Amino acid sequence: GIGGALTDASAETYAKLPKDKQKELINAYYDKDKGIGYTLARTNINSCDFSSSSYTYVADNDKALNTFSIKHDMQYRMPFIKDAIKAAGGKLNLFISPWSPPAWMKDNNDMLHGGKLKPEFFQSWANYFVKYIKAYEKNGIPIWGLTVQNEPMAVQKWESCIFTAVEEKDFLKNFLGPTLQKEQLGNKKVIIWDHNRDLMNQRASEILNDKDAAKYVWGLGFHW
Repeated sequence: GIGGALTDASAETYAKLPKDKQKELINAYYDKDKGIGYTLARTNINSCDFSSSSYTYVADNDKALNTFSIKHDMQYRMPFIKDAIKAAGGKLNLFISPWSPPAWMKDNNDMLHGGKLKPEFFQSWANYFVKYIKAYEKNGIPIWGLTVQNEPMAVQKWESCIFTAVEEKDFLKNFLGPTLQKEQLGNKKVIIWDHNRDLMNQRASEILNDKDAAKYVWGLGFHW
């Protein structure tokens, strides 16, 4: 069991391999008889530090998300994920994580270097998760769960976005959680924190002690 990340970097590298080497590699990771049988995987919403360039799925300032398209992912990442699912026997617990919302949704107008999601885009960002999940599932890739934000307390030179414990709690309680429920996606496993273990207790205390936020939480993810 256990698993790894299915990012743009690994997908693009995989695509360059000859077909026989692709099969050898994917079986080594995901086939439970011929390999180590990974059962869990994570992939990125928008670009991350394992992407060739920064990108999103919408045009600038499209608050209604009318231009939303996962065309970018169809070239390398989605075929890669589908091969992993197939090698895993048709079932892989895939969860999704954003490193950053689009730059225009943030107070620093930059996908990189931290910054925060502007309050006026909280609902749009919650809707973004829904559109991503539905687009992937329409294309034959089931989504098992999601984290609210990768490393929410780190200002990085790559894609990053800051959420304090209170901010993550309020976004989940008032926007993301209700939106997933409304869109019949309440069965998706919502994971909070997704950052280093040293601040894990503080984050858990803030969010899980609020019953209106805690009801949406499946678990807490941390980086060892």
